[in-house]
Amino acid sequence: MSPISKLPSLDWTERAEKQILLTGGDELIAASQVAYRLGNAGVIGLIYTSYFSPPWLWFALAKTTRIRDLIDFRRTQDRIPRGTLTAVDEDDATAYRFATFYGFEQTGQTVDHEGILMLIMRKA
Repeated sequence: MSPISKLPSLDWTERAEKQILLTGGDELIAASQVAYRLGNAGVIGLIYTSYFSPPWLWFALAKTTRIRDLIDFRRTQDRIPRGTLTAVDEDDATAYRFATFYGFEQTGQTVDHEGILMLIMRKA
């Protein structure tokens, strides 16, 4: 896991590529307090919107990413504060497994983002 200041060139999943286009890619990284490359598996970052609210975790995965590829990064989950929020496309099984792998649980809340139903999850 290495810090980044620019989006790496990876073979993104279709969903990740769409989200990168929606959020601006490098602009997303610039808005993040921390952003990391997870080898060739993807990228992850944290955005704090205020001192009094939990951060939001965002991530984008490469096409070839499997959960077994992320085993080496499991120890880094301690860098994600408890209470951190993330949103996962309800139809993206890999992203959902990624979020649960890092200790996120469903909150029961959803939000529509550009026509995509997103599940809101919180780090336990």
